[in-house]
Amino acid sequence: MSAPINLSEKFPEMQPVKSAPTLSTINGCGFAMWGRRDEDPETGTYLKTHCFVLLFIPVFCWRAYRVADSPAGGWYFFGREPLSLFAKLWNLLFVTCVGVAIGVGAWTNHINSPEYIAARKMEEAQSEVEAGNWQKASQILHGVARASTTQAAPAFTKFREIIVKEVPTADLPVVMDSIRLGASLVSRGGSDFATQLIHDVAAPSINSLSNTVPAETLGLLPLLEPLIVQAKEPGDSRRWFDETKRSLLEAAFSSTPNPAIEIVIELASALEVEGNLDRCEEILTPRKSDLGTSEGARILGQVYAGRGELDNAYQLLMPYMELKLSRLATTNQQLDERAKTVQDQALQDLEQGRGPETFYARYDSAAEEQQQELVSQFIVERLQADAVIKQLQDEIAALGAAVPAAIDLGIIQLRRAQAETDPALRTKELEQSEKTFLAVRGQVGETDAYRLFLGQVYFWMGRQDEGKQLFEELLAKGRTPELLVEVARAYREVGSDADARLLAEESFQIASTDSQRDAAASMRAVMSIDVDDRLLWLEKCDTTTGYGKIQLATAKAEKAEWDGRDAEAIDFYQQVLDGYQQQPESATTLNNEALVLFRLSILKSDSASFDRGLEKLERAIALNPDNSIVLLNATDAIENAAIVSFVGNRLNFESTGVEKSLSVVTWLYNDEAGHRETAAALSHHPGIRRSIENYEKLTVISPGSELVWRSLGKIYLFLDDRKKLESFRDRLKTAPIDHTSEVIAIEKYRRGEMDDMVMTASKASEERFTKYLQSNSGPDDFESACVIQSMIEGHETMADAGAQIDDEADMKMALRVSEAIPSAAARSLLSATHWRVMLKRLSASSQAVAATAEKYKRDFNAETIVLIALREDPLLKESLLSQPEMARWIELMKENMRLFPNSALVLRYQMLKILGEEELANEQKTRLINGSGEALDIEVEVLLFPHNTGIALNGYWYFQLCGDRVRAEKCLEGISKELDLGPLLKDFDAAAN
Repeated sequence: MSAPINLSEKFPEMQPVKSAPTLSTINGCGFAMWGRRDEDPETGTYLKTHCFVLLFIPVFCWRAYRVADSPAGGWYFFGREPLSLFAKLWNLLFVTCVGVAIGVGAWTNHINSPEYIAARKMEEAQSEVEAGNWQKASQILHGVARASTTQAAPAFTKFREIIVKEVPTADLPVVMDSIRLGASLVSRGGSDFATQLIHDVAAPSINSLSNTVPAETLGLLPLLEPLIVQAKEPGDSRRWFDETKRSLLEAAFSSTPNPAIEIVIELASALEVEGNLDRCEEILTPRKSDLGTSEGARILGQVYAGRGELDNAYQLLMPYMELKLSRLATTNQQLDERAKTVQDQALQDLEQGRGPETFYARYDSAAEEQQQELVSQFIVERLQADAVIKQLQDEIAALGAAVPAAIDLGIIQLRRAQAETDPALRTKELEQSEKTFLAVRGQVGETDAYRLFLGQVYFWMGRQDEGKQLFEELLAKGRTPELLVEVARAYREVGSDADARLLAEESFQIASTDSQRDAAASMRAVMSIDVDDRLLWLEKCDTTTGYGKIQLATAKAEKAEWDGRDAEAIDFYQQVLDGYQQQPESATTLNNEALVLFRLSILKSDSASFDRGLEKLERAIALNPDNSIVLLNATDAIENAAIVSFVGNRLNFESTGVEKSLSVVTWLYNDEAGHRETAAALSHHPGIRRSIENYEKLTVISPGSELVWRSLGKIYLFLDDRKKLESFRDRLKTAPIDHTSEVIAIEKYRRGEMDDMVMTASKASEERFTKYLQSNSGPDDFESACVIQSMIEGHETMADAGAQIDDEADMKMALRVSEAIPSAAARSLLSATHWRVMLKRLSASSQAVAATAEKYKRDFNAETIVLIALREDPLLKESLLSQPEMARWIELMKENMRLFPNSALVLRYQMLKILGEEELANEQKTRLINGSGEALDIEVEVLLFPHNTGIALNGYWYFQLCGDRVRAEKCLEGISKELDLGPLLKDFDAAAN
């Protein structure tokens, strides 16, 4: 028997193992034993290598094991021994290969990474720049700038530098390509870059190209227009754009004797925006037969309509209107359907749990009244984000000009009918006018919406009784809260606010749900008499969410502004703007945003806010062109902008706080010839012409609005166009103007109920004016004169409310500014301050005069009150004549009569008569009776302001003087019967003698 073998001695390098190594593969990948070496016959063992295999091929050697074959298959493992030199070299080779592969992979990834590629592109771009290929370099840099790498910012900077430097001198195709590239990078460069693209890149390019290829250069403008809203000062950019477009179109038009009809129409459209309708007619008339149903046909048709050439206007507008309104009706229907689809889908998504998790988290934790607001907000966001809705809204805006054209056509047909003597033709024309008006909304049938609009059309056509009857028939079906609000809205649009208020209040009284009460109170609030009235009705609404919250913030802003808390008002107005941003875009939201921006432009002395407001109003009109409320607000803004433009840089309205009104224009002339010249220039101002056209249209579609008639009347009175003023007076006589708001305001003012509000607002304005005057240490100029005028007029209002005013100081300011700026306005201001001083002195010396002044201070100016006192006590005459201001006033009247030889005032005549200035008084009387035009002006004023005591009394005196007692008595019909006029209603000349 042989001795046992000691394996440790026999294999000294072997280390015993307790278990076999892991041996398993999946699809040929894993761990396996491989090879056979160092066999030992005595023990029957040999070495095998434990390897990691891929597809049964060893790729890495882990360990070497001494094993013996097992009869059952496999091996017995005795111990672990060192790897062979070959295995070690193999492993080294494997590790080296892996390292090389990793390195190669890493390098490959590096050179293919966005960062590496961007860096190489930057080098390539620099090489192109050095080679003079700046256009190719800009294209390369554009690609880098749009990617998300660290090279994007420097690439954009370099791109910006190149195009600013090179594009202005490039050819047109290169310029257009560069602008396209630049426009796609505005999101990176912001408003500064948008501004730079417009003014530093495109503007000089256009300047250099416009002389050679003006028509082709027009192709640049569509690329620039989207950049305007992104520019730093959109208003400035818009003005540049409009002026540039106009000049390019003019150049293209003049570059050939027979320009393309598209150029002609585009130029006419630009001229229309400017209000230059004479030039529109000049270029469109020779091409009249080529206009078809284009915008050129509409423009020329509306020019003819404005001039009263009804047949010519009809021929152009009728085919245009039929085509465009058909498209508009179809698009409106598509928008309604799409909005309903999006809303239904949004609700369905929420109900089925497909909304965002954040929504459900907020919804579950919200109070019940807030949950509906969250749902509404979710729907609004869906509507705002829907690309189809946005596209349809843009299409409606583009078609929007068809609606004013259709209304113009309807008005033309209405006037043709009114002038028609043949009853059959008259009836036919009236029916056609009605049909045209109704086509504005494309509604047919007996739906409530149709009947509501038909009622409005009857108001437009002067058939107010039929319109009211139709509204009542509609309400007879059931005076539900919802229907009452809808009819109230229709009344409001035609200017019948009194009827609208009553229906809104009735709706609120019978409402049974919160939503019904909110709708009624909200409608009533927008027709408030004053801020306090609005706050009263808003308190009845849910003002915690949605539109109610916005309305409350608006009212608080107005209240803060009235109280002189400007910073607080600005904060509230900003809340309002933020709130409207959360609402779907509509004509109403755009209109309201614009009104807020107009207020902010004053509070912040920011003309850019005014420009943005105008843009929003233009968009609102485009979306809903027949909405009288939007058109009125837009027209008021256009008129204000026209006054600002006409006055020019003489006066900064925003920083001074001076009201944008025609009264500032009276500082521009000093005599009758100057007034005629100023009036002629103003009548040709595009903004004033457009304002007149819009106001004229509003007298038809909102015939009950006192604001419409008064705004138009003030312009006509200033322009002194006798023919238009006569036509205006004749229409005023039958106009269904709703004066309810005026009556309520007058009665509240007369009772002193508005004193606190008036005083607070006047003090706030006074502080602004005082601050300006203190900072303006230079000599008086036009701007300071307007500020002083506003300040003195505010003092008069404050005095009526009970404030103690230093009238002597006001008179000194008026004297000072009249010497610096001799003008009609200066003399009027000087006259008013003189009478205030003289009345105060008389009141101090006579208890009877003081009582008269207190009695009439809310109805008459100081001059009229002195006249009343003189009639009651002729002995006051000597005391009055002894005042130095009296002699100065008489000299002032002489100067005014010399400078305005055709003017006369009935009050001035009566005062001169009673003071014994017979020669001056008789000259005034002669002018009044023999054609000064006073009768027409007085008639218009009395019709516009029937409840104004001063205007009514002036009319009464005038017609008494002329011997027309019927018209004299007519003037007094609108004023309060409770007002004791005493001797003022005696025969005029008898009282004067």
